[in-house]
Amino acid sequence: MLLHHAGSSRLNDLNPANRQTGLIHEAASGNSVWVVEELVRRGADPNLRSGPAVGSLPALVYHILQRHLDTAKALLHNGADPTEQNPTGMDCVLAASRSGCSSFLEELARADGEYSWRIDSRRTCTFPRDRVRPHASSISGLGALHLGAYLGHVDCLRFYLDRQLPVLEEIDCLTSDGHTPLLAAAVAGRVREVDYLCRKGVQIDFQYPTTGKTASHLAALEHAVRSGHLELCKEVRARGCPLDVDLACGGCSPLILATRNGKFDIVRWLLENGASTTKISCRRRPYVDHNHSRIVFYLSERPTWKERNTGG
Repeated sequence: MLLHHAGSSRLNDLNPANRQTGLIHEAASGNSVWVVEELVRRGADPNLRSGPAVGSLPALVYHILQRHLDTAKALLHNGADPTEQNPTGMDCVLAASRSGCSSFLEELARADGEYSWRIDSRRTCTFPRDRVRPHASSISGLGALHLGAYLGHVDCLRFYLDRQLPVLEEIDCLTSDGHTPLLAAAVAGRVREVDYLCRKGVQIDFQYPTTGKTASHLAALEHAVRSGHLELCKEVRARGCPLDVDLACGGCSPLILATRNGKFDIVRWLLENGASTTKISCRRRPYVDHNHSRIVFYLSERPTWKERNTGG
């Protein structure tokens, strides 16, 4: 009734009282497909962007990030351009990978070719640091695989890799701070995603193209240890990563790192699987100097520690 009496001239106005969204954005709710269709029919812009307070999001991206896929699909088939991006580079493909909306990716694949637009799955976006890691600067170069891996959306990873779609240049693509999809999954403790990526052929011992060092995927174990994800440690090791490696801190092994961070279950597992207790840390001190009393018990039962510290 309201739409019937409203003129089309105000349909694209942004509401300053609710974070600068338009009517087409506010239609992102359940059972609102007809509202989207009616708004567009009466002159609403299906590509209308929200205000900066909501990220200047095209309507389609906004609906996907809100996980209202019925209205997102209605927009897609009523004139919305899925290649539209916000200032950080977020388009509907990246939004779907970020939100775990693999069914929308399937819809895009079915619709690609029916319209004038073409999907580019190789695009990347930038996240401000408070969205990913508080101690890091903004991260650019985040592609669909990074988002799906970091946020735990293995179905989205399958959408790209099982179809062998061109996602960036390769499965080991790097973000601006050197994260591959595997490392992103490891940082977040995503065991399913680590397992899937390993089965699809990621390199555990991957060389950075800029330095030639084999740091990126050995660091997957470092982040798993630091975060206390024992199952992820087991998975990374099962895929070929050795236990006695120099980590990015400057020489620490996984056992040193687990000791310093009080990850006692991981310490026990490392020792049970043959991790060396004589490796020197980056501060040139043996592990027991870190004064973790529960660790000392584990170490005291290790023959290599006894030989070094008691002469036995």
